[in-house]
Amino acid sequence: AKYRITDIDFLRDVTSLQFLDLDNTSYKGNLALLNSFQNLKAITLPPVNNSVMLDFKKQHNNCIIINAFKYER
Repeated sequence: AKYRITDIDFLRDVTSLQFLDLDNTSYKGNLALLNSFQNLKAITLPPVNNSVMLDFKKQHNNCIIINAFKYER
């Protein structure tokens, strides 16, 4: 339990971030911080609802959501 990710603020300083895998993490928080990462090329999202995934996609048109199939139902 002490290794659970409860926030992703530690990523704030990695402005050139291109790839991020949050799929199999314990993170279940807000993705708003990721809106500042416009260099993202690919991501796996943590468990989020469909509207959060769509909002993320609007902010990152050129980013591939690798696990998007989980939300396209």
